[in-house]
Amino acid sequence: MISPHVLVVGSEPTTLHSLSAMLAGNACRAEASVLGAEALVRIRRDPALDLVLLELGDGNGNGLPILQQLRAMRPDLAIVVLSASGDTREVVEAIRLGAEDYLNVPLQEAELQKVLLRHLPASGSRSSDETIEQLDGD
Repeated sequence: MISPHVLVVGSEPTTLHSLSAMLAGNACRAEASVLGAEALVRIRRDPALDLVLLELGDGNGNGLPILQQLRAMRPDLAIVVLSASGDTREVVEAIRLGAEDYLNVPLQEAELQKVLLRHLPASGSRSSDETIEQLDGD
């Protein structure tokens, strides 16, 4: 069975840690990276990534340039943005720039599971029914 590979990119260590733990609990292989050049290098070197969860930052648009670079580098990669600021303009801009979805921080595990179901491929040796069962906790 192949676990989906998810990269969590952000600037808040608490968010990175808790999200990585939630992903591991949902049968994902999770990695965390600090917002910026390190994240771009990781994405460039790992073509097997299935999903990036990108923290937008504190409402000042820190994640938007990274989103643009990611989209240019990997147009096929699913990107979901995380917003803690409550700034809907920033989320709308992120969607306009190519993010497929968004999650509010602090995260609710049920919302994360819905996003995983929508954006992770049902590839490898696992069927989409098996993926749904694992994510639903059955």
